[in-house]
Amino acid sequence: MPKWTRVGATGMVGGVCAGTLGLLALSGCFGGSSSTGDHPDADLSLDSGAFEASFPGDSASGADSNVTPEAGSETGAGDASDGGAGCGGDGGPGTFTCVGNLGTARVAAGVAALPGGKALIAGGWNATSQTLTSAEVFDSASGTFSSTGNMVSPHLWGEWSTPWPVLADGKVLAAGGLAGTGALVGTAELYDPTAGTWAATGPLQMPVISMFPQTLSDGSVLFIGGWNSTTGAPPTPGWSFVGSGTNEVQRYTPSTGLFTVVGPLAEDRLVGCNVTLPDGDVLAIAGGSASSTTETNIEQFVPAANQWTTLGTLSSVPSCTQAFLLTTGKVLLLGTGSTESADVFDPTTLTTTPTTGFTSAWVPQYAQLANGNVLAYGGQIGTTYTANAMVYSASTNAWTAVGSMGQVRGGATSAVVLTTGEVLIIGGTDGVTGELATAEVYHP
Repeated sequence: MPKWTRVGATGMVGGVCAGTLGLLALSGCFGGSSSTGDHPDADLSLDSGAFEASFPGDSASGADSNVTPEAGSETGAGDASDGGAGCGGDGGPGTFTCVGNLGTARVAAGVAALPGGKALIAGGWNATSQTLTSAEVFDSASGTFSSTGNMVSPHLWGEWSTPWPVLADGKVLAAGGLAGTGALVGTAELYDPTAGTWAATGPLQMPVISMFPQTLSDGSVLFIGGWNSTTGAPPTPGWSFVGSGTNEVQRYTPSTGLFTVVGPLAEDRLVGCNVTLPDGDVLAIAGGSASSTTETNIEQFVPAANQWTTLGTLSSVPSCTQAFLLTTGKVLLLGTGSTESADVFDPTTLTTTPTTGFTSAWVPQYAQLANGNVLAYGGQIGTTYTANAMVYSASTNAWTAVGSMGQVRGGATSAVVLTTGEVLIIGGTDGVTGELATAEVYHP
């Protein structure tokens, strides 16, 4: 198993996949332990830039096999007083404005858009309460958060760094992740926004942290590969874990409330770029596994056939950690190791084209806007936590700077596009005070 060491501000490790798991050192290349003062949550950001730079098997990473999934301060109290944003935006296009604080400071929280401009925020981690099961609802009309029912089980890092799936009936699916002991969770549950309560649904066939699940046209949800082993040590300072990728894929069917195993991937895929195409098929593009190597396969899942087919390889860029389908039918790949660390992939030719204008050495997090453009925000530039923000436009194939965030915000922040089209960004860390309870809204 590869070794993880604490990531520096750049997100690069003396191992392999710092980027993807800066948040957790996730890329399957994980195994290791943290030292006192480490926070598993503090640097859980999807560092695409770091992943591409260090995962492929640079000389420092070859035989490494221990990870420290953190970075950041543990001095924060972990309550709603953390942070203290001061947003100067006026609410006009391209600006951020502050909203009320969360009731509980969180990193790596699960989020989902609810009707009426509301959003669910659930679980996550903080230094005081550690692995959380509490949940809150944000109301954009009032700009405030209110508590709602607690989850049945913790799902730390469940469904990894992407909004949780909202089913056709409006319920939100939470599945997998880590428990307070550090063990993988095989349970799944549904949040009912009308009742404000959670209820168990059919368990996963295999406990896993599966990244970037895909909702299919029939309403089922595909959980692709993921991280499938841990030591069981609690996710607190001093916790340790090992990890590996799996080639198993699980499909949740809402009508039965059950997960079933579908045709496996051709390779283990702890992390990769998953995207659903306009015709309903799913692509799993590149990524990484526990072997300290970058995976290059491009695989296609056809829901009707319930199986995967290998299309080719991603040969023009070294890697990929997150993807978004663009309005052009092409795919924005992030964490690619190119000069811009972002490239556009053409599913018909399996070729890539670099984007332009991206800030050098920046490792942000991302959210796709309602118009199909992609927002990059926060994270780190070099060794510095930042409030930087940019937007990628498919029409120009370029990144353009927009107004700064109201607060420096890195680590495992969470973002969700509301039904109003605005983006709610919550939690994370500022690298100084610890976990944040502050929140802000981006106005496209």
